[in-house]
Amino acid sequence: MTALARVLFFLILVAIIHTACRKEELGSGRELIGVWVDIAHPADTLIFTREGGQIVLFDNSMVYRSGTVTAGKQDAFRYYIRLGENRIATKPIVPLGSFDLDYREYPFYWLQEGKRFSVEPGSFRPYLSCVGCPQTFEKVQ
Repeated sequence: MTALARVLFFLILVAIIHTACRKEELGSGRELIGVWVDIAHPADTLIFTREGGQIVLFDNSMVYRSGTVTAGKQDAFRYYIRLGENRIATKPIVPLGSFDLDYREYPFYWLQEGKRFSVEPGSFRPYLSCVGCPQTFEKVQ
């Protein structure tokens, strides 16, 4: 093998390794696992868990206020989560319609990494019509 062929082989190998090791476009979200409280409404909590290799969000803000709680009703307030740089992608476990069949991205900002974040309410609370009024959550567990 000539020197030029070795250099080309090495460059191609480095490019393949770099591509394979590059971060996912949207991260795993494992830093969210735990219980988070809405600092403006302390009764509203978010619970992030890992289920089947995916991060799942349970939002209790409405489920316990709207009558009898059943497993199906709880699933209506659960979302698959992917976390990326300044964005969160959510996908309802139980789709509300055809527009909920895939992940939707929303602004997400760490105010204090791993301890406090800000997110647009529409990301998992579609019943809130407030755009540009992010909610802040703080980790309690």
